[in-house]
Parts: sequence; structure tokens; C-alpha cells
Amino acid sequence: MVNADLAKAFVREGRNYLLSLDGVSEAILDQHINDYNSRHEDINSLSDSYKVMLKSVRSLRHMPKVIDDVDNFSEELFNFEPGSIVEHYENDHRMLFKAIAPAKTKYRAQNSWVKFCKSAMSGAHFLSQFKNYKEFIAFTQAFTAIPETRIGLALLLKEEVFGFGFALACDFIKESVSPEYVKPDTHIKYIFKELGICRDSASDYEVFKDVVVFSEIAQEKPYTVDKLFWLIGSGKFYYINRKVKTNRQNFVERLKKNLAIL
Repeated sequence: MVNADLAKAFVREGRNYLLSLDGVSEAILDQHINDYNSRHEDINSLSDSYKVMLKSVRSLRHMPKVIDDVDNFSEELFNFEPGSIVEHYENDHRMLFKAIAPAKTKYRAQNSWVKFCKSAMSGAHFLSQFKNYKEFIAFTQAFTAIPETRIGLALLLKEEVFGFGFALACDFIKESVSPEYVKPDTHIKYIFKELGICRDSASDYEVFKDVVVFSEIAQEKPYTVDKLFWLIGSGKFYYINRKVKTNRQNFVERLKKNLAIL
């Protein structure tokens, strides 16, 4: 693992790379990488948490091209109230499929609508176990309060919610529960493996742990590090509704050159 000076230099180079792009200012960049508190202020109920969960599920692979914006399902999903969803659809994803999938959509195991409905129902079932949002947060804090047990929450959600692999579970927690998480997605894995922070063959589990440790060394929240390097890979500045052209390979090469890393 790198030392503190090098870790901070990686973060600084990441910022400088994004700020060198057309239309990206300090204010815009900070808005995207330091927005955890403002985003979290909008989550005050199980319904809010459930909606974040659905958005994480919808982000998987090709789903955004098939599944509508989750807000369009507010009526069928009873304003995203988990208990009402489970009760009305009798905890049966097939009933939910019939309610929200486009007409004539065939029920097939690999169909994105089927997968989405399985995730939506299992997620509602999981959250409906809690009396209210306060009880849910108390449950999550039993994991997040201690660094050694944080990973356990992602592993639990991976089993509870259909389609929630480890990375998506981390994404949900990062976006709605705690800023102490990173999502080991394709951009994070590529950059941190290329920079030698993670082994080339590291699993998502290992990447998560390595990037969290890196964040601590750099004295940054894992959420901030995640957002910074995700923007370098994706170029998706969602607050200004703009996709900026980025190149993660060029960034890695530029960083190694600037810091004289072989």
C-alpha cells in the first residue's frame, strides 16, 4: 500500500485531471464528490431507502436501457412503501411483473423486467422487516460503526436482495447509509489495479478493502474517493446533466508520468 504523501498525490492528480476537462470547475467537482451529506438529508424513511435500492438495481448492466425511471412506478409501488408492496403483491415478484412490465413482455428468467421485479420484491421484503427508518438505521449502524464489521452489511445485503452482488450492495450502502463504503465497479477496479493499489486478480471484496484503506491513508472519506475516480472513468456529471469525455487509461498514464511511477 502507498504512503500518505503518495495517496494524497493520487487524489490531487485525480482532481487536476477532472479540472482540466472542459466545463468542469472546482465548484462543480466538489458538488459531485462531497455531496454525501446533502444527498443523505433527503433520505428519512424506509420508502426513501427503498427507492435508492431500486436505483442501484436499475444501474446494473443493460437495465437502464430497458427499465423506466423508478419514479414512474410510484403508483404501482405504493409510493415505495416496502410493507404495502409485500402485502399487495403477496411477496410474489410475478404479480409485480404483471403490474409494471410493458404489455406482451414475456416472462423469461433472463428478461431484465423479471430480474428487476425479483430484486424489487426481495428488497421490499427485506426492508419490511423493520418497523420504521430509525430501526433500519440502528440495524445498519451495528455494522457500520466498527470498521472491521462494515463489510458484513454488504455481504448480508448480497444474500437478501436478488441481483445485489457485492458491488451493488456497496453502492446502496454508500448512497444511503454510510460514506465509509466504496463500490468496486469497473472504473474503480481498473484504476486502482493499474496504479498498483490492488492486485491484478483482486476480487471485488479485496478491492473494496484496499480502496477503503487507501482512503484512510489519503485522509479522505471512501465516498469521496469513490466519486472522484468514478468520475474519471465515467465522465458522468449528473448535477449538470452532462457527460464529459474522459479516458481512464490516459489518466493512469498521466499520473504515473507526473509522479514518476514506473
